[in-house]
Amino acid sequence: MDRVEFTNRTLSLLRKAAAHFVREESLLGTYCDFDQICIPISKLMCGWEGQEDMKQIDHKMLVDALSTQGGVKEYIVPFWQMVGGTETDPDCKGYFIHVTNGQQKVVEGKRQRVYKIGCVMGEGAEPETVPGKNNHPLKDGLRLRDFKLSKDELWVGMRDQLTKFLRERKGTAAQLKKDNAKKAQKSKLEKAKEDNAKRSRPGTAKSADSAKSKESGSSPSKKKGKRRKRPQHTELKAEIEKMRVAMTKLVHELLEKLKEDNMENYTEDHLRADEDAPQMSASVQQQRQPPQTLSYILNGRAGKFTKDLSVLTLKDLEDGLLPLEENENDIAARTREKTQLKQQKYGATTVWVPAAATVIGKHVLTTMQQQIEIVKKLQGLFSSEQSSFSQQALRIMTMFGLHNMGGSDEGMEMLIAGVLKALFHDIGFELDSNSLGAGVPSRRTIARQEKKLMVDCLLHAVREMTADQIKYLFLIVDHGKRNGIEHFVKLVRWGGFDDKGNWVIKQFCLDMDMSGHTAKSAAEAIQHSLKKLEMAGLNLGTVEVGAFGITGDAGGGASVQNIFPLLIEGKVLNDCATIVNCQMHGLNNCLSTALIAAFGDAGLNHNNVVQAAYVYVRMMKKLKEDVGNDGLKEIHECIVERTKTNQAWKNEANWQNRDNFEVFMTTMMDAIEDDDEEKLLCVLEEHYKNVQDPVFSRWMSVIKTLKVFIKHWTSIYFLAVTVKQSTIRQKSSLLASYAESLIGHMSTRPLQEEYNILLDGDSTEQIEIPPTLYAQGLWILAIAESFFERHFNFLMHYDSKFGEDSFGHVARLYPERVYTMHLDIKRLEEGGWKVDPAFAEYMKIVAKFPSQSEAFNDEIKDGGRAFFSHAQNVFFQNFRSQFNKHVASCVRTTATLDATSKSAPNTARILPYIIGGNPELAREFLYWLWSAEECGDETLMVDGDEVGVYDGFQHSFGSKEIVLDHNEGDLPPFKIKTDECLEYLTEGVDPFELLQIPLIRDNKDLLWQMALQTSDTTVDIFDSETWSEGRNFEPVLNVVHKRVAAHCCHGQGVENHVQSAGHVRKTNVGEERGSHRGTAHSYIIRRFNQRGVLQLRSEKDNEEEKKKIKRIWGRKRIIYFANFVDEFAGIVEAATAAMDRDKYKALCEYIGSEESRQSSKETRQLINKVRGGVDKVRKVTKSEMAGGVEVTADMDGGIYFSILTKKNGFESHVDAEIRKRGIESRLTSSLEETPIGEKLKLLKQQAKLDAAAAGRTGDPNFIIPQSEEMKSLYGRQREIMAEKRAKKS
Repeated sequence: MDRVEFTNRTLSLLRKAAAHFVREESLLGTYCDFDQICIPISKLMCGWEGQEDMKQIDHKMLVDALSTQGGVKEYIVPFWQMVGGTETDPDCKGYFIHVTNGQQKVVEGKRQRVYKIGCVMGEGAEPETVPGKNNHPLKDGLRLRDFKLSKDELWVGMRDQLTKFLRERKGTAAQLKKDNAKKAQKSKLEKAKEDNAKRSRPGTAKSADSAKSKESGSSPSKKKGKRRKRPQHTELKAEIEKMRVAMTKLVHELLEKLKEDNMENYTEDHLRADEDAPQMSASVQQQRQPPQTLSYILNGRAGKFTKDLSVLTLKDLEDGLLPLEENENDIAARTREKTQLKQQKYGATTVWVPAAATVIGKHVLTTMQQQIEIVKKLQGLFSSEQSSFSQQALRIMTMFGLHNMGGSDEGMEMLIAGVLKALFHDIGFELDSNSLGAGVPSRRTIARQEKKLMVDCLLHAVREMTADQIKYLFLIVDHGKRNGIEHFVKLVRWGGFDDKGNWVIKQFCLDMDMSGHTAKSAAEAIQHSLKKLEMAGLNLGTVEVGAFGITGDAGGGASVQNIFPLLIEGKVLNDCATIVNCQMHGLNNCLSTALIAAFGDAGLNHNNVVQAAYVYVRMMKKLKEDVGNDGLKEIHECIVERTKTNQAWKNEANWQNRDNFEVFMTTMMDAIEDDDEEKLLCVLEEHYKNVQDPVFSRWMSVIKTLKVFIKHWTSIYFLAVTVKQSTIRQKSSLLASYAESLIGHMSTRPLQEEYNILLDGDSTEQIEIPPTLYAQGLWILAIAESFFERHFNFLMHYDSKFGEDSFGHVARLYPERVYTMHLDIKRLEEGGWKVDPAFAEYMKIVAKFPSQSEAFNDEIKDGGRAFFSHAQNVFFQNFRSQFNKHVASCVRTTATLDATSKSAPNTARILPYIIGGNPELAREFLYWLWSAEECGDETLMVDGDEVGVYDGFQHSFGSKEIVLDHNEGDLPPFKIKTDECLEYLTEGVDPFELLQIPLIRDNKDLLWQMALQTSDTTVDIFDSETWSEGRNFEPVLNVVHKRVAAHCCHGQGVENHVQSAGHVRKTNVGEERGSHRGTAHSYIIRRFNQRGVLQLRSEKDNEEEKKKIKRIWGRKRIIYFANFVDEFAGIVEAATAAMDRDKYKALCEYIGSEESRQSSKETRQLINKVRGGVDKVRKVTKSEMAGGVEVTADMDGGIYFSILTKKNGFESHVDAEIRKRGIESRLTSSLEETPIGEKLKLLKQQAKLDAAAAGRTGDPNFIIPQSEEMKSLYGRQREIMAEKRAKKS
């Protein structure tokens, strides 16, 4: 295609308008025919609505406007040149216009001229030709109701120019039309003269010659040259014209005479001009006009005839009237005579119609009739006493309603009513409120539709499973408690194909019913849930289809390892099923257990960096509730300013954490000096926005929070100081307690008593001792950077071979990944962390702790070097132990299992999945199995002792250094040796057991070919170029997709559904309905969100723009979801029609019934158990006795600690109470030397013990006196408390 250039001299206003129009967002990248854009440009850009003074843009105008000087029919031109802009204009830059203006092309097998225009972004791109006008955004260019200009500002200043242009063209066109009409008339007359000149009269020489020729049989002689005109023709013509005028005049005179005399009995012969006139020659008759058709209206009646219309009579018109209907009467005749007619235009034709009527086209009438039918149907929907919406319509409402699961049924009902009322208002459809109320679906109908939608989802899923030809299903289960309600969520996943035939992983949520936490109860609940699939048409438990794996948590009574054998025993899982405990939980357990062992657990009375971070988050949340984000920003700005200018704060900051303070000030000063308010705001906001509570059981929350806490240590410390200072008189406030606790955590360090805060005026020199908890935080973050985050993120990643929706489905790569984790842990525990850059900051801080050479004991309890030296060892010991228990055991176990062991054998673990991983490792693993089979399975004898099959088989793996690339972006790939990897993975594994599992046994021929391929290239099942000639490994690839990759390595997906279970039951719906909602929401909304994002990304050319799309919003969401609903409905209706009606009815009855829910069975068992207590013999126990009434301190049941002050003179009473109780020995010094605060602290401990003995919990604020001195204070206490109440009032 040629590239042309336009200059401002050749700028065309219409060309500019066309270029702007096709650059609209909805048309960008799409070709538009000239005919499609004529009316849209006229109406949308010029405001043309059929005005007589404006010309509508037509095809020819566009052809002329887009023509080039050189006559190029197909060309490209920069957008800025087309519109007269500049190349640097950001609104024009990068856009190009493609024009095809009359180029001949073959379209649908026919050669024709093509006229089209389109705009694209980028010179190398080309607009798309949309097949079929119904698929085009403009349709045929006439239906513009849904098409809106997205950038109206582009037309400002141009609309008036276009309007003026079209008005000028209208005048020009009208004059041109008039001139053309005159030319056509003149041309017609000249042509008639020429025709007449060629004709001859009767009796001329030509006629005589022709007659003679016919008689003699010879042909007339042909004369060369031009025929000579006969002079008599012109004279004859003049004579005929004169006679015609005279005859016409005579006929009109006769007609007028007849009218005057009211003659009614004349005949056609008297008045027919043709017969009264003299006979004309044949040549004159040939000049008469040919017969014409006359359609007319006479006295309200229609008439029509065909004849020579040069002369008409009233009788002609009356005879030409069309017959009336048989039931015609005089009234109708009189009505017709009175009817007034008006002239009306229909297209290019003008007709007479009754004044009360109008002329419309057939297609318009058809459309109106269709619209009338629509209105009738609309009226019918609201004509009964209850909702009349069809099942299809109710499904649409329910599917759209899934976006409002947190809303009530009343809200849903009112939304539907509101939308309908607003729609009826705008279209002018009158409907009274009673009819609206009756027609809107009720809350009961809405509830029923949720159940039907769940059935629809089930049928849709089963139909997809059947289309995917599945053999293997995999379960993911998890217990959870949300909104005080227990849930047991069950998902099934399988390997299938998307619309384009790509490998993907699909899922379906069976239900979110409740069940107990015992293994037996969970196993039975899973069995009930799978029965739904069978009733929907899936042949579970047969050779064709089965459940071959399960993923779940490893904790609790219903842990996955406990329910696995029960599911095998109950035939819910296949005998050769595999088990995976959630590996996210597994890795998290490694970290949390090791941290708790080294630094302690989080919670009250614990002092470690995790608890400090927790207190920080709670303080920030409370502060944000009180002052908001803007208030926090203002407080932080004050802290920064104070730290920058106040020497006392600088001293305290250096004492608190010199290293972090220097980093903090550098960051702040850089932002201040650069006058970068945005950067400064980001720094200030980073540590109080979207920070999670650090909880060990919550994945990654500890690390994410610690990153913020450690980075902003200094500013967080001074924020706590500021909060404490502001609440110094409100020590009982929650904020004050958080602030004091946080300051205490952050100030913990070795030599704490000797190392106090430097106050104003104190110039004592101190050595630098960093906070202990700061070093703990650096250790945790170093572990995260060096090991944890990379491997944890791998588990959350998707497998690039099976689509971006396959999050967590990395099972084929997981055996080799476990080995890389083992290598990383081994490197760290053997001291490799000391040279790891991630630990550099930690080592720098620990080196600043005092050592024994500095006259410091350096014991572990001091939290110094000895503490961290021991903590490092404890951390790695516990980490390794948990790794072997929860992570490595997922792949294989090295333990010897007996017949009574409940632990899954190696045949149920995922080591064989390695056949879908790295080709070199797969080859060595398969060669190991092949060698075992070749060795045989007979027991060997060594020195007279029997040696087991596994013990007697020896094998050496091939050694080769390979690179493992696990699609981790910029992270460096792992380099390992094949022999070391497989020796670790196969430790304790019996190859003869693995040879019996179907995954190996049923595919043995192809697997052995992979193991024994002799070519230099190792077989990669994902790369057919590595397959030897004549070999096809697609069956193995299919097994890896459907049997291996579909088994998820973690339970994140089901965890999300547990969260959703609480969300869909916010409105306190019951177990059954909550489960239906959850299933529908999972299958429709989650599925749509994934597909919608991928679809929207596919429409973007820029990779950066694609990455930004995380969710689909607004208009696009509505468009895509509406299409999704239509597609879903089509499949569901086909599946429903294909299903036996009795089976469909049975399925609907089973879903939601007590039989389908394990909780119903458990509830009945509990009721029966409680009812059993009625028949038992009554026994009275000591625990039934309340132990007396509670007497408060105000009732003289105790003395408040708040009045026991030195100021009130009650220290002697406190001493007497301590002596009476005999607890003086617990004080560190004598009773007289001990401050009253320490004494009260001791009494508070005693009061707490007294309360616990009485069965009361909490910290009491009074003590029950035992000494007489303390009892004597009751009267004085009443007086003091009365004074306090009086002050408050």
